[in-house]
Amino acid sequence: MTDSVCCPLCEEPLARFCCCNGGGGNLYFLGECRKHGAWGFTLFVQQILTSSKQEHREIRYKTGQLLIEKTLRNKFNQSKDEHFIPGKMITESLLNAVILLGDEESEIPQCTSLQIKLGEFLRKYPTNNMLDILTRSLCNIARHISLPDNYANDFIRHGSTLHNSLIFSLKDSHETNVIKNLVEAGWITSKENANGDERITLTFEGWKKFGELEEAREESNTAFVAMWFSKATAKFRDVAKKAITEAGYDEPIIIDAYEHNNYIMDEVIDQIRHAKFIIADFTCVPETVADGKITGGVRGGVYFEAGFAKGLGKEVIVTCKDDEEAKKRRHFDIEQINTLFWQENSGKLIDSQGNDFQKRLADRIKATVGRGKNKKRT
Repeated sequence: MTDSVCCPLCEEPLARFCCCNGGGGNLYFLGECRKHGAWGFTLFVQQILTSSKQEHREIRYKTGQLLIEKTLRNKFNQSKDEHFIPGKMITESLLNAVILLGDEESEIPQCTSLQIKLGEFLRKYPTNNMLDILTRSLCNIARHISLPDNYANDFIRHGSTLHNSLIFSLKDSHETNVIKNLVEAGWITSKENANGDERITLTFEGWKKFGELEEAREESNTAFVAMWFSKATAKFRDVAKKAITEAGYDEPIIIDAYEHNNYIMDEVIDQIRHAKFIIADFTCVPETVADGKITGGVRGGVYFEAGFAKGLGKEVIVTCKDDEEAKKRRHFDIEQINTLFWQENSGKLIDSQGNDFQKRLADRIKATVGRGKNKKRT
């Protein structure tokens, strides 16, 4: 642990830093940055983020903005908690740290934090959808102003490093356009004070819009589980339900146990639309033929449901049994997604490193989707 190491994104000294051994000679670094929160990276990712190449500078900028958005969202949600304790923010952020891997790097053994490929992480960055850019920039400004430490200053100074970090833009001209659109929408004001400083703050309509966006984001407290319905996955089914409720969400929707009067696929689509996130388990077994009917094999319905949810912009958490037959039958596109593997051991599910799978899945949900409304009070 040392204070002399700087964040590769902002080059500011890290509040905390450690080098971790993930087993098998795999090292990764975990740091606590005052600006970007708690996050980690492999040596390969560090080399990309500190490179002077133009394409790497853009990756660095996007990574920094996404981490700031994630940190602000976590801090804002914690500040709303009636049992909020200031020091708790640091502890909670460490628990939710994201470890960034190179796109060709394998998952690090013995690392219990969320691991995500850099390319997959960057796909969360808003691109050509201007409304998405505007609303996410508005939410960043609102969350920053709403934090307890910032109550006294209900504005952000235009052109400051902080301001540039909150607005999703890669060029100064684009940033100016984002601010212009936010002003024209009536969501923010941007005015000079007596000292010549241009200050940005939210209007009443801006706070109202932010409230609507937060309500829409938090409205659903359910999850949908797409999986193969079989005795072979019965234990996974039970553990997945417990992990979802442990993460603060309601009893998940598993369509074969859900009472309805609709056509099955109409109901599946409707439930996915209303779910906060889905878990897609790609476990399968070899096909068997009996009485002219084929059973087993790859579950096409899981692929359909996962793709539909992804198209709606929902988080899809991918799982699969740690079995050679199941793993080799996954489609190439699914193999590229960070997957939680499970296996049964003495009646209990564990992950590939022997850790409790229920806890691992609950931690993944909390880190990628966020905690549900049903928070445990301590």
